[in-house]
Amino acid sequence: MRLRNLVIAASAIMAVGPLALVAAADATTPHGPIATVLVANNPADASYNLIGAGVSGAFTLDSVVDWTVSCSSGGSVGGVVRAGTTGIDPAAAFTLDVFTPVCSSFLAGSTASMDFVAGCDIDIVMNDSKVHDGNGITLRTDTGGTSGSDPNYVTGTAYMSSGGVPCVRYTTSTGCALWITGYITVQFHEADSGGNYQNLKFVGGGLEIAGAPYAPTGCMGLVNAYDDLTNVDITTKIRVNNATWKPIDFVPA
Repeated sequence: MRLRNLVIAASAIMAVGPLALVAAADATTPHGPIATVLVANNPADASYNLIGAGVSGAFTLDSVVDWTVSCSSGGSVGGVVRAGTTGIDPAAAFTLDVFTPVCSSFLAGSTASMDFVAGCDIDIVMNDSKVHDGNGITLRTDTGGTSGSDPNYVTGTAYMSSGGVPCVRYTTSTGCALWITGYITVQFHEADSGGNYQNLKFVGGGLEIAGAPYAPTGCMGLVNAYDDLTNVDITTKIRVNNATWKPIDFVPA
């Protein structure tokens, strides 16, 4: 079930004279749920193609034993971001149709690969209830959060299946194939992470190995359906596929 935003009641703030100017200019003040997705400060309803690189991180496969799977800085990511009001919860702000991290094998002496099941997409619904004002170019203020209740990123949820089909397949060179399903928290970091990219991170738990008809095959009983993936911490670098840098910014009403 897709998560839904809590309705937040806005409280009126009374200010006079110079104090009113300070409050209005305080871009780090939480303002509420996402109302618009800006792309280079443009609030128009549109879809933009994404490219990505630098998939890195790790996760734990909890099975017969707990295996740590690490992912290098290789791999690629691709999809779209929906700007304006077209990417507002419950609609997906991001949809990924390419996701090929380069990850290690949990089986000694083998290699592994991860890819998408054909025709399957990962929808990412950005359901953060506390985002900040910004202009989408020089002022992307969720980079300035200072606490767990007001973090320096925008949160959402990634759904790793489409129409009941698990989207991500993990395969070892020995013939073990796993299909990954479930949903997981994402963190979108509005700061430029280098090279005009922004970080989209997958973190925490909520993913598992799919059951029939996508249950593990060729794994010699070492991995079972419904085993969990935990401690997920995978970072992808994404950007709008355009020669001109077009940063993405989630802003409140």
